[in-house]
Amino acid sequence: MEYREIKVEAQQDHFTTLSRTKKPLVAVQELIWNSLDADANNVRVNFKWNDIDGMDEISVEDYGHGMAYDEGFSTFSKLGGSWKKTNGVSKLNNRALHGRLGKGRFRAFALGNMVKWDTVFKDDTGKHLGYSIEGDTSKLGHFKISEPQEVDKPIGTKVTVSGITKNFRSLSEKNAVTELNIEFALYLMRYPDIKILYDGTILNPQLLQKRVVENIPFDVTDEDGNILTSATLTLVEWNIESKKLFYLCDDGGICLAEYNIPIRTPGFNFTAYLKAPGLISPEDKDDTLLLELKPELHHLLDAAQKVVKSEYLKEQAEQASNLVEEWKNDKIYPFDTDANDLLQQTERQIFDICALNINSFLPEFDNSNNKSKKLTFHLLKNAIETNPSLIRKIVSEVLDLPIEKQKDLESILDKTSLEAIITASKVVADRLEFVRGLELLLYDKNSKQQLLERKQLHRILAEETWIFGEEYNLTNDDENLREVLEKHQKRLGKKVNILDQ
Repeated sequence: MEYREIKVEAQQDHFTTLSRTKKPLVAVQELIWNSLDADANNVRVNFKWNDIDGMDEISVEDYGHGMAYDEGFSTFSKLGGSWKKTNGVSKLNNRALHGRLGKGRFRAFALGNMVKWDTVFKDDTGKHLGYSIEGDTSKLGHFKISEPQEVDKPIGTKVTVSGITKNFRSLSEKNAVTELNIEFALYLMRYPDIKILYDGTILNPQLLQKRVVENIPFDVTDEDGNILTSATLTLVEWNIESKKLFYLCDDGGICLAEYNIPIRTPGFNFTAYLKAPGLISPEDKDDTLLLELKPELHHLLDAAQKVVKSEYLKEQAEQASNLVEEWKNDKIYPFDTDANDLLQQTERQIFDICALNINSFLPEFDNSNNKSKKLTFHLLKNAIETNPSLIRKIVSEVLDLPIEKQKDLESILDKTSLEAIITASKVVADRLEFVRGLELLLYDKNSKQQLLERKQLHRILAEETWIFGEEYNLTNDDENLREVLEKHQKRLGKKVNILDQ
């Protein structure tokens, strides 16, 4: 078979950079995306192993529209400027395009030293013509292309990578399928007729999805509160352990960049797919300096985190509500009546959050009998009503939650004002009760006759010096009442003989 030489006009170090990737799965993803861009409804990824359990070959095969000969010659002779960049959608099915800059084909060289493209297309007369394009790492940027010949094969393209540089065990592990499901989730949600078979396993993100919330709208603002753009977020919550990823997507939902941003949402495994017109474009794909070049993307990610946290809290509240109903039916919920005021509502909220986390993080609790659960709940309720600061001590010393789970629970409590509200409300309620009691002692006919001023009243007021003003709340007990009254007198601006009172 005769071949023609194709030389790509670019610097050699540029090809070297394009042919490297930290993760071999990224190179496989690029080949799958190329197949999808070619309108393939079926894509197959296969690995060929030798007798000593080493990887010999990686192939990605599709039944898309193939590459016409002139198109193949043109595409492989330059970087960028392909039909994808100007069209924006695929040729036959008008699907959103992933690759538009012609970089994807060089990613294959991150897997092996030799890459071969065998493609079949239909010409204007309806004939099926096939040809091959070959390249190797010894001459990156140089390709060989054969002359087209009539063949009795279906239309499509098969990419074969050989001369595998490493064994790439990670490609055949279960995590690889999980990552691919996450990568293609939004695309497969949009085009459900597509089938991707990876090493014998059909990608099916729906099997891993616990919940999907599509196109949540939110505004992206700068430090001064000015709106930069309106954005949308599609949240996929997974029923498996996964990284908490934020994907920046183009308008078609194609993932262009990913960020693993630490965010405390215990037990909440998600991927957030962001669309923000004007803030990201296909040219930004895989740009490692993207956040530095476009600082407004920091605002996008910050706003997106708030949306995710809001969804997380909604789900927590829903879970708590369902569990509370179960606990009420089992007669172990420690509150008998409905909450009538802010204090009671706040107490219920903080109790429900704590109880939900205990139920989630302690398998032994869920399996314990109702008597034990009831005792635990009353312990929590008592701590909340009398001394909210005891909650942390209870979860660490009594319930023995793991350290990491304690931190997760503390982060929830610290980021709410529930405990502060309860504490402040208790102070107000206690002070009102004290004033009512003091009024009774001083003005009731019976009690005021028996009340001793120095031995009783002075001692009472010495413990509750806030009654003279909040600035005296922390007055030490060793300051006598005269000193307190003199300070109060000075503040009032009146001259009163204290001994005469």
